[in-house]
Amino acid sequence: MNKDFLIGCICIALSVTIFSTMEVFLKLPAVGAFDPMQLTLERAFVGGLLLIPVARYFLKKHRVKLTKRDYGYFAFSGFLTVVLFMALFQLAVTFGQANVVA
Repeated sequence: MNKDFLIGCICIALSVTIFSTMEVFLKLPAVGAFDPMQLTLERAFVGGLLLIPVARYFLKKHRVKLTKRDYGYFAFSGFLTVVLFMALFQLAVTFGQANVVA
């Protein structure tokens, strides 16, 4: 088995586990101090900070240059993902059942 494939599978398994348990923790009464929208923005911000060095490394390794159009695409994609999808997801967690949303 390819080493990169194995690392990719481990990363996917970890992200699915962390992502799926978040809804349940948001619904616990003792943990009600978390605001879902704040958690969404913080998770996106931290995820971006962690991924930027990795992305820069691979872009440099493969000698890829990003254009203004690429940055525009990334900004649009980030807006759709974080602002629309994740905001609607957190509203579903807030007003729905955590097991259904997960």
